[in-house]
Amino acid sequence: MTLYIIASLVEMLNVTDINPNYIYIPVLGIMYINVVINHINGLPFGYILIGSLFIMVPWIMLVLGSSTSTSAFETSFFVLVFMLINGAASWTRESYDRRAYNLNKLAEREINNTDKLLKQMMPTHVVNHLKQDTTNTDRYKDVTILFSDIVGFT
Repeated sequence: MTLYIIASLVEMLNVTDINPNYIYIPVLGIMYINVVINHINGLPFGYILIGSLFIMVPWIMLVLGSSTSTSAFETSFFVLVFMLINGAASWTRESYDRRAYNLNKLAEREINNTDKLLKQMMPTHVVNHLKQDTTNTDRYKDVTILFSDIVGFT
């Protein structure tokens, strides 16, 4: 991200030497750099916000300080709106990723609880057969089964 911020500052230096008719060329460069910063995988939204501010504040100071033309106000507004839209998209993506992560952790916890319960209720080999989705019938020879009703036992 530091390299992208440096690249945007270099792009801003071009604004002072450029013909006002071609002001949109560095604007597109700044917007492209902001898009790249907003799409760095694994970068938290706070860092994206800081990076966008490190680009936006010097841009506004440079463009508005160097020229009073309407194109300077127009480009600053355009870049600001563009960065806000990208920031909102990044925030939405991060909140979705956080929800998905939390749901996966919750599902993993429930699966572990279910496994513990199954291991307490059934023999280990039966639980293993259930996990492998196979059905085996255990056969025992010479077995007596006793059914009884004990009074007072519930």
